[in-house]
Amino acid sequence: MLTEHLFYEIQMTFFLAAQLDAPTGARIDVSARNAQIEAFTFHLRQLSTFFWGDPPADRRERDAFASDYFPASAWARARPELPPIIAKSVGAPDGSRLTYVGTWVRPADQVWDVVTQAFALAPVVVRFADTVNHTQFAPGYVSGMKLCAEMFVGGHRATDSDIAA
Repeated sequence: MLTEHLFYEIQMTFFLAAQLDAPTGARIDVSARNAQIEAFTFHLRQLSTFFWGDPPADRRERDAFASDYFPASAWARARPELPPIIAKSVGAPDGSRLTYVGTWVRPADQVWDVVTQAFALAPVVVRFADTVNHTQFAPGYVSGMKLCAEMFVGGHRATDSDIAA
């Protein structure tokens, strides 16, 4: 059941990063761009929890973790370290609630380096795809996950043809 959902999270994260790497046009594009940034952040958080999170000892919920697909401690040894740029962004408040505490900062005034975050995320997706047993997923999906991540491996920037549907 996780196959399509995990692929969707990976695909959306990298495709949004590629779209956000393109220059913006008219001023009206700001709202759409902010929505893309918010969507990117949501998907990045989902994936960072999946790849770097560890299931709690008293696990009651069925949250998915990459470690579920490996023998005990094998994924923790195989995965790359959590990149600081991802740790910083996923640890930040998500702004999903209106509160009286804290200071609101307009999205246009914040620096959202989503492309750098995508470059930082790509190696863990590739490592997962290279080490996981593909028979645990529907055929072809693990290769598709890897292809999405490879748009951001080795300094390669995604092109329009990379993100074409």
